[in-house]
Amino acid sequence: MKNDLKILLVEDDEDDYFLTRELLKEAKPTYAVDWVSEYDKALPVIDARLHDVYLIDYRLGSKSGLDLLNYITSKNIPVPVIILTGQGDPKTDLKAMESGASDYLVKGTFDANSLERAIRYATEQAQLVAMLRENEKKYRNLFEKSPDIIFVMDREGNVVDVNTAGRDILGYEEHEILDFGKRHFFSSEEDFSHLSNSLKNGKEIFNREVSFVAKNGNKIPCVLNTTALDREKGIFMGICHDISERKKIEENQRSADKFIASGRIARMLAHEVRNPITNINLAVEQLQDNNLNDEEQATFLDLIHRNSDRIGNLVTQMLQSTKFEELELKDHSVNDLINEVLEEAKDRAQLKGIEIRKNLSSEICNVKIDSPKMKIAILNILINAIEAIEHDHGILTVITRKENEKCVVTISDNGKGIKKEDLDQLFVPFFTNKQNGTGLGLTNMQNIILNHKGSISVQSELEKGTAFTISLNLS
Repeated sequence: MKNDLKILLVEDDEDDYFLTRELLKEAKPTYAVDWVSEYDKALPVIDARLHDVYLIDYRLGSKSGLDLLNYITSKNIPVPVIILTGQGDPKTDLKAMESGASDYLVKGTFDANSLERAIRYATEQAQLVAMLRENEKKYRNLFEKSPDIIFVMDREGNVVDVNTAGRDILGYEEHEILDFGKRHFFSSEEDFSHLSNSLKNGKEIFNREVSFVAKNGNKIPCVLNTTALDREKGIFMGICHDISERKKIEENQRSADKFIASGRIARMLAHEVRNPITNINLAVEQLQDNNLNDEEQATFLDLIHRNSDRIGNLVTQMLQSTKFEELELKDHSVNDLINEVLEEAKDRAQLKGIEIRKNLSSEICNVKIDSPKMKIAILNILINAIEAIEHDHGILTVITRKENEKCVVTISDNGKGIKKEDLDQLFVPFFTNKQNGTGLGLTNMQNIILNHKGSISVQSELEKGTAFTISLNLS
């Protein structure tokens, strides 16, 4: 990418402009930034076609960033657009991508590096699409060297060509993909139907988020664009950019935000609950001293005292499970750690007739962890898995692997699974489906993982099982 890339920022909030400008100053390479604060003033600047990238705020007074995006599209201005959106508005983000935006960034969550990556990807993709449209005959070199999944389809949806990256990412041989016919690698029938209808009507697709299924069953989220190679013959090209890493980052950020929010609530509750609990205990102790000979009164006072202590202990557990703690980090083999924890869980598994399967990668390096605390986290997952599996029908699988310079541990079971509506609540303090559970075990486990600057994700399907995936930085 060339230096002094020219960027037009359309932003009606001066504070957000200064913040974005400062982030761009930190990025490498450097950028020349022009600022326009209003929709109407942006139109002549855009018409002049002096910029390489447009950063557009979604809210622009009476107009929106989508209105400006539609204007740019109607003028056939081949400049990539990145929409800056507010927090927690996925419908807006999706609409922006489908309207032709190259990407979207949520205000307050991106830094100089992620902003630079978004700009770099937007310009590279714009250049790639422009080159494909400009000269179809020269596309083969780009087709094979692109890191994105690229495939060619007829208007019926049959795959007639796929690039090397597509074959590698999906895990299929070329002949397998070409033999798909009406079968396809879309995980959603709705996404494939949308593609098929677009192809039949000769319409192109802009930045639609879809999910592909690899041969091994893994789902791959990506952003799909299509363009016509030969409209008369009905030949179209699809370019799908893998956004798995971006999705992981967004999910990790959401998890961290939830954890921080839970910590704030825990501290507030502790402050509000502990004072009256202390007063109750003092009053009970005074009454106990004054009613030493009244057996019935003593019974009730003891009941009050025990339950008061129980509330106090729950508050203490909640605080411990939602605060960051000091760690004693040392190099430790992840495979050794897994073997140690499985040894502790072995008796529980044997009592329920559960088969334990291990696939521990020899590529796994050491990680810096607080071994006792990490054992608690992993043991918590194993115990939950064992409890979810039916007697004499269980399989517990533990896999370790190296992926993107991280150590990844996946613990899966074939138990009863978790309801979709419960997944988002899984790490919330006191949320539990267990009859005698406190709802703090998984919260504490997540706390340990986040303390290690790691991440954890959960996938589950009712009556099929659950898989926890932990990702840790290599030493």
